[in-house]
Order: sequence, then C-alpha cells, then structure tokens
Amino acid sequence: MGHQFSNLVMRGPCGPWVPGEFDLLPDYSRMQLDDGTSSPSRPSNRGSHSSVPRGEEAMPSRRRQRAKAGMDRHLIASALRSSPLFRGVESDEIGRLTDAMEYYEFNFGDVLVKEGGLSSYLFVSSTVGLDLVIQGATAASLGPGQIFGELALLQKCVQSCSVVATRPQTGVWAADSDCFRQAILSTVMNKSTELRDFLGSCVPLLKGLTIRQLDCIADLCTVQTFLPGDVPVRFGSELNHVFFVKTGQLRSVSTKGSSEVAGLLGIGSCIGEKWLLYKESTG
Repeated sequence: MGHQFSNLVMRGPCGPWVPGEFDLLPDYSRMQLDDGTSSPSRPSNRGSHSSVPRGEEAMPSRRRQRAKAGMDRHLIASALRSSPLFRGVESDEIGRLTDAMEYYEFNFGDVLVKEGGLSSYLFVSSTVGLDLVIQGATAASLGPGQIFGELALLQKCVQSCSVVATRPQTGVWAADSDCFRQAILSTVMNKSTELRDFLGSCVPLLKGLTIRQLDCIADLCTVQTFLPGDVPVRFGSELNHVFFVKTGQLRSVSTKGSSEVAGLLGIGSCIGEKWLLYKESTG
C-alpha cells in the first residue's frame, strides 16, 4: 500500500552462514599434486615443474602486461557480481577492484592455489584450463569469468581446494588481498553505518541505546525486500527474529471476534519484539 515494496531489517541470532565452497563430485579423474598422487590418464609433469615456484610464490613470475579491453572489464565485473559477497558492493568499489586486477598466465601443471595453503589473491578466470582439485581428485573445471579464492580471503583461512592449470597459457585476472578487503570492508562499513543511523533515529523501541549497542544490533541485521502480497509474518507464528520496517508500508491484519482489524505499519515499526521479549504470540 502506497509503495511497491517494503524493506525489512531482520535482526538474527547469529552471523552469516558460509556453505562449503566446493562439493566433491564422483567419477572425476585424479590429478598430480605436490603430495605425489597422479592420474594414469594424465601425463606426469612433476619432473619438469619440480624447480618452478608454485602457488603464492609463483605469482610475480606469472604476471603479464595486458591492458583491459571492454570485454575484459565486463568479464571481471560480471564474475564479481556473481559472488554473493559482492552483490551488495557499490558499483564504484567494483570498478576500483576491476582496475586493480592484473593479468597472470600459467602453464600446464602450475598450481595457482594449494589446498590447505594460504593465498593473498582474489582470482577471476580469463580462459578455460583450470581444474578444482580436492584431496587429489578433480572436482570440477572452471570456465572463463568464474571467481575463486574469495572465501579464504574473507575468512583469513586456508584454501578448501587446489586450483591447477591443465593447459598452456591459462589466463587469470587477480588482485591482492588489500584491494579485496578494501572493497568489501568499505561496503560493509557504509551499510553498517546506514543501518545504525536508521535504527537509532527511526525505531522508537531502540531509543536511548548507546552507539555501541546500536552497532552491535546493526552488525547482526540483514535487509530483506518484500513485494506487494508477500507475507513476512503470519498471525500467531513464533519468531526467532525481530523485524523493523525500513522503507514502505506493511498492512497488519488481526482477528477480533468475527471481524478483521487492519492497520498500517510504517517506517520504524517493529514486528516480533513481543514474542522475543515476552513470549507473546504475533498479533
């Protein structure tokens, strides 16, 4: 009513869920990695690469001078947008991260990132010729315009799989971790500040809380968008979240006797706080 959609800020009880980055697929051939395992269906290239730097230490020697054409910029930006981590990142930050990407070229058998190791780069594949390898088994292949390495950078943890070049002159675009974190943190901080300002100025229930307390609530909030006709909360339901109306309006309908009573919930209205605070059913 009055708006085509409404945004609700949802305060959840825990942080973001991160699923396993890759699932092992059955019946893929096995590739040689540094642990000595190799596939009889692929030629062993261990001897020819034994003195060649791999993974992180190989990056400087693999850098190639290459200006980004329009198609390259579109490929990188589209790959970044395809990741859930970047869907809320502003276009300016996507552009800066695209500008920071440099081109790297790898040969058959080169290991870009090693399972269980650390990496300081975010990658976007530019060509075919990359395999994802988990415990020596090829799990999948990457085509052009696919992103990898972002979850390990975000969580500052070891890589969940290896990425290995399977043909000569395999190309990727890569940016170091500083550029990646600047893009992510800038967006997170801006959105957190925006949410804190909204919670402190527009939600009567939260009046009187300190900035630190508002920051804690903002850090646990996500924004959900609902279209006309959607039902965010049903009468009598038990909630484990509290909702704050951020934009638009919601129509509240409750039953008293044989009649229905309707009201409007505007910006700053709360849904579910009575259940969380007093275990009262949603009205």
